[in-house]
Amino acid sequence: MMNTRAEFQRVKGEGNSKVGKYFILSTLPCSDLTECKFAFVTSKRVGKAHDRNLVRRRFRDLIARHGDKIHEQCYIVMIGRYSAPGIDFSTLEEEFLKLGHKLGIFSS
Repeated sequence: MMNTRAEFQRVKGEGNSKVGKYFILSTLPCSDLTECKFAFVTSKRVGKAHDRNLVRRRFRDLIARHGDKIHEQCYIVMIGRYSAPGIDFSTLEEEFLKLGHKLGIFSS
């Protein structure tokens, strides 16, 4: 997990992002890393605490299911949007795979 403000700022400033209907996926390749680092952001715009927690749990589940296909040396930030709590997991997964392929985060 990413845990410093500098890491977030670096991904925001130097990384690539794709905007989906339910979340924003940002990535930054980094040869200094030994493993991929993730961060999940859900602001109060997403909804009440139980909605934000649901979205973060789904983000973690996406990484658990597809993490083995992701390049090892990169930062990944997922920012939930207001429409994320109202959809089912399979729709969220489709969007994650689509945005991930556009950003090239998956190993071939």
